[in-house]
Amino acid sequence: MVKAKGPKKEKKGKKEKDPFEDVSPMGLLKREAAERLGLVEKIKSGGWGSLSAAENGRVGALVNKLKKETHPQ
Repeated sequence: MVKAKGPKKEKKGKKEKDPFEDVSPMGLLKREAAERLGLVEKIKSGGWGSLSAAENGRVGALVNKLKKETHPQ
């Protein structure tokens, strides 16, 4: 026996989150890297999840480089 499904419930509207609202030191480095790579518009329109693996890799590599420049050991 199959249960009849009622009408789909609409999800409550999620407040659109600004992908750049993170003001932690790492968040600021990520934003700087995204700006240098020209990815800001793509991230603003689709969030960080819209980046390809290659783009994420470039961001990560640049964040690492910036971190070494700002905090040399």
